[in-house]
Amino acid sequence: MAEIAQSMVKDSIDAFMRDDTDLADQVIARDDEVDLLNYQVYRELLSYMARIRIRSRRRRGCCSSRSTWNGSPITRPISRRW
Repeated sequence: MAEIAQSMVKDSIDAFMRDDTDLADQVIARDDEVDLLNYQVYRELLSYMARIRIRSRRRRGCCSSRSTWNGSPITRPISRRW
């Protein structure tokens, strides 16, 4: 992705200097490719973080139905504690 973006910068400057609309159109097409790659990386990271979070909760045992977190004074709003 970085290599594509670097070549886009170079080619966009070249297209501007030479007034080359065909090269500018190619840069625009590559921009869509970079956007797609960026979105794919973002989705993969979200998926990875979700898996890590689930594993972490399972290890701590806080995802079971017998968890006491919901009834603890720490998780209740302040107005309900008194």
